[in-house]
Amino acid sequence: MMYAYIHIALNVKSPFLADKLTRQALAHLVDVDKMIQTVKYGQAEKVIGPVHPSKKKDYNTSIVPYNYNLDEAKALLEKAGWRNTNGDETLDKMIEGKRTEFAFDFIVNAESDERKSIALLFQAEAKKIGIKVNVLPIDWAVFLERCKNHKFDLSIVLWVGGPTPDDYKQNYHSASATGEGSNYYNFSNAEADSLIIAIRSEIEEEKRSEMYKRLQEIFHEEVPMIYLWAPTERIAISKKFDNAYPSTMRPGYWAPGFKMKTAVSSSQ
Repeated sequence: MMYAYIHIALNVKSPFLADKLTRQALAHLVDVDKMIQTVKYGQAEKVIGPVHPSKKKDYNTSIVPYNYNLDEAKALLEKAGWRNTNGDETLDKMIEGKRTEFAFDFIVNAESDERKSIALLFQAEAKKIGIKVNVLPIDWAVFLERCKNHKFDLSIVLWVGGPTPDDYKQNYHSASATGEGSNYYNFSNAEADSLIIAIRSEIEEEKRSEMYKRLQEIFHEEVPMIYLWAPTERIAISKKFDNAYPSTMRPGYWAPGFKMKTAVSSSQ
């Protein structure tokens, strides 16, 4: 399993996604188990947050993932004020004094068939309950620029980490929503900010683990992102090598350790 996770990023300052109940509803539209089978051919493990499942002390196993449930999604949307008031096929809501159709863009980088498949599966489920999702495959450079400048409603992001303690300031701290930061979601939460800073200087492993677990609870509740999976992969290594073994670090093995097996000749 790679030290990485993929998720759907939600721009919490989008007028469609500013309400937490709406974001929770969208999480119920994602059938992660089905996606893992159809998109990843089973080569992935479902995750509930940014902590890698292999980090067992830090991973919050008490969090129950959002399940695929269209009825629950509908109920949450109704609580958030989304209703079909004009009899068409799309939900609507009054936003800043204007009736607004629930129709938004889902950007993906055009080079990735996997991400396009994820977006199209999401689009199909959203349509069932009256949400119009426009899937927009765009060039990588344009995609990255739009993410950095928060010019999107939904997008798909892959973050890669490592075995060392995670530092989430770059990705999730409110200060990282501007400038060179990678908080594409516009996520801002005072408690999360405090935990992120405290984790960076906490040397006691047990205390740090509790902070990680609480941080995952906040992400789960606020839904600035819908977590999907940590990718796994199969690697075939020729028998002619010794000291060859897989690794969770990219590219999935440690090539410098490979050694050619010494041929053993038999005497007659």
